[in-house]
Amino acid sequence: NGVQSSTNGDETISSLHEVVERTQEGRIASLHQYVDKPAAPVAAPRGEGNGASVKDGDITKTSTLEVENNMSSSQGEAEFEDLVRQNIRQYKSEKSKSNVEVLSAIEREEGEDRPSAKKLLAWAKATRKPKTETMVVRQKKRDDNIKKAVDFGGVSIVLAEKKAVTASGKSERRTVDNAAEKKDGQGKLTTRETIQRIAGSVIRSNILVQDVSSVSKAEGIEEVRFSAEDLGQRRSFCWSVVDNQLNAYNKDVWVKRDLAPTIMSYIGVSSKKDDALPFARLIYADNKISVFDEDPAYKKPNPEKPLDEQHLKVGIKALARMHAVSFLYFAKNSHPAPLSNTWFTDPDQRSEAKAILEQQLDKVAQALVQEGKSTDEVNRVKSFKNIMFNLYQDAESTNSLLPVLCHGLPTLSNIQFKYGADGLPMDARFINLSSCLYGSGLADLHIFINTSGENVAREDFLLRFLYYETFASILRSYGEKVAFSYDDLKAEFVKKRLYGYIRSSIILSQKVKTSGIKTTSQTVPTPQMSSPRPVESKILGKFLPQAKTTAVAKFSAKIETDRGNDGYNAATKICEMMQKALKL
Repeated sequence: NGVQSSTNGDETISSLHEVVERTQEGRIASLHQYVDKPAAPVAAPRGEGNGASVKDGDITKTSTLEVENNMSSSQGEAEFEDLVRQNIRQYKSEKSKSNVEVLSAIEREEGEDRPSAKKLLAWAKATRKPKTETMVVRQKKRDDNIKKAVDFGGVSIVLAEKKAVTASGKSERRTVDNAAEKKDGQGKLTTRETIQRIAGSVIRSNILVQDVSSVSKAEGIEEVRFSAEDLGQRRSFCWSVVDNQLNAYNKDVWVKRDLAPTIMSYIGVSSKKDDALPFARLIYADNKISVFDEDPAYKKPNPEKPLDEQHLKVGIKALARMHAVSFLYFAKNSHPAPLSNTWFTDPDQRSEAKAILEQQLDKVAQALVQEGKSTDEVNRVKSFKNIMFNLYQDAESTNSLLPVLCHGLPTLSNIQFKYGADGLPMDARFINLSSCLYGSGLADLHIFINTSGENVAREDFLLRFLYYETFASILRSYGEKVAFSYDDLKAEFVKKRLYGYIRSSIILSQKVKTSGIKTTSQTVPTPQMSSPRPVESKILGKFLPQAKTTAVAKFSAKIETDRGNDGYNAATKICEMMQKALKL
């Protein structure tokens, strides 16, 4: 019994050792799994008197098992290391590839499973069934709806499927039959339906236009007149419709369509309602046309007659409004390239500019000769050629108190007036904006006063109480202050006076007709109103009564009647301005 219990205890101890060895020595950290290990040799039972005895056969068997196990373990570790090395090399090779190479490899791998798109499309077209009657009817209804939805103004359109590409590589065009163009020889830019559609969007949705007529004013520009019932009143409308493609480089259209809305949207709306730029207002625009509201209430004055003081006041206010609004915009924004005056800044145009100015001054000299001026006076006027380029360059430069949007040619031909019920002018706007540029606003002032009004006009009154006050009032309505005083403005105005006389004389010389030399020059005396006498009042004190505006207008009309409605002689006015210029 003692021997048997001892043997059982040894077996238990051997089993425990086997578990410990499998747990501690049989674990590979990289694989986290157990490897079978041969069982430990079991001790032979003890003899009765000689202790433990092991047979030679048992020792040989145990040694052979241990060698085989060690060899298999070494071989597994070598295979694992080779696998790791292969994965590392593959990772490095894929990492060095570009995105294009990786996508190309993926495409090659998946190319066998992806069908050919071209073959599928060819198969689909080859097996397409012919259209049924239902499909034909639906297609016809769709084409009819397209024709009704779009206003083509009498143009018959044939919708056809796209033709196959010819051998030369050019596809056939769709057939468009313009019946109206064949009949009239020229297609109109607008139709009655177009005007009705635009009027419904900009005036009132249910407005009905009547008596539509259009006249072509220039290439791609039509003047459309029509009448309509608006809120119970019959109104007359006049629109200018412009073809955007044909007038892409028209400066007049660009100023009204692009620049003016940009300026007004930037500065916003002030507390006053009449601070808009004095141009025709853009009311509609799309990719094809632009529509401007040419209010028929605005009318052009007689270009052969000078403006009276009432017209001059309204014109000066409109000029001040244009300068003030653009002054606010250009104070914080750079001027666009089309407004740059490169005539004096570009060295390549310097010689050409000088030659043109000299030719223009020669016309002024011819007007003086026609008026019978002396040779000495004519030669003195011609001597201005030496300073004209620098004079123009300084006068039209933006280095001024008023760097603004200038009209460039604010004359009688380029202004329109709106009249009230009493027949007096109440507003003015400028047209023909092709001469607009970014420069000194005082250049506009000189040209407008000298070419549009009488030389006896009260210059200081127009400059101070009309131009400067209107300019400052608009700036204050937008919360801005005028950075210069009237005295500063007056000083710069006087500095540019010689430029004003020469520039204005050149403009008026275009009206002088070549004729024989005039030996004597008689000037029609201008009737003057007697100044009012002071009145003594117990309540108001001593004051001078002012004549009513209507009376002044009637008196001005009487002056024109006494003159025989002959207006003024441009050559005579040139002589007056040149005499003043020679005294400066």
